[in-house]
Amino acid sequence: MLAQTHRVGACRAGQGHRTRLPASAFVSHAPCWSGPRTCWCSLALVRSMRRVLIRGFAMAARWRKPFLAGALAAAVTLGAIAHTVHDGRWLLVSTTIFALTVGLLILGLVAAVRYHPRCLVRLPGEAGFATALNPFPVLMAAAFTFLFGGMAGEAIGDLVDGGDIWPSDALAVVGLPLVLTLYWYMAWVLPGVRLRPDGVHDVQPFGSLVIPWDAFDPGVAATPRSNIQLTVHYRQPQLVRRRGWRLSANMLASGSDADYLASVIHEYVSHPGHRPAIGTTTELHRLTTTLDN
Repeated sequence: MLAQTHRVGACRAGQGHRTRLPASAFVSHAPCWSGPRTCWCSLALVRSMRRVLIRGFAMAARWRKPFLAGALAAAVTLGAIAHTVHDGRWLLVSTTIFALTVGLLILGLVAAVRYHPRCLVRLPGEAGFATALNPFPVLMAAAFTFLFGGMAGEAIGDLVDGGDIWPSDALAVVGLPLVLTLYWYMAWVLPGVRLRPDGVHDVQPFGSLVIPWDAFDPGVAATPRSNIQLTVHYRQPQLVRRRGWRLSANMLASGSDADYLASVIHEYVSHPGHRPAIGTTTELHRLTTTLDN
């Protein structure tokens, strides 16, 4: 499982220069009128924030099950408290639930757009590499857990007290559980791309794709569509094995940087002699050194 991956090389948290999380995402480009010292302090603060975010994203993905369990316990507790308190204390609890929901949603979107390290990780006990774990579904699942906890507490309170049922109550009881279940499933499975000696395995929530190395076009095996998606090109598409439901067999979604993953696929398509060593520390070091150069 991807949950048990070892962080190797550039994937170690804290090596922010390997990620697509530029300082410009957190700092204004306006001129600094307070002097060079203030500018230097601002840049140092931005770099520190970026390192904290990268480390936090990596930990949220790696330890997602305890993280989600903690979010569930906190959401249930806050929802129960919100139902029992009134006036100022109710406002404080409701504001806390709202802040946690919005904060986690924002962090999830930042992770989806910006957090795509240029690296792979080893799969312990398996002959293979995997793309980096992206915490987007984990953070979204936690956010909707807090939202559902708050709204469900209110809906249950209205039912118990015999009050009027509001549209928000119906949303909390019917709509939110569907979205929450989807994100929890995605977070628990945490799909991704794995490279093995026999080919590329893409595991998604509702379907999988197995692409033997011989199926790729040797000239152009894969090209990035964005920093999170790449298009694969086939010479022998009949070799591709597709299971479950997928929108396309020509597209891969990557937790690692898509351009980096395209280079990795091209490396193994062009050099079949290196494929048997996929999954070993020595091969990961060789691959990283080759692509860095």
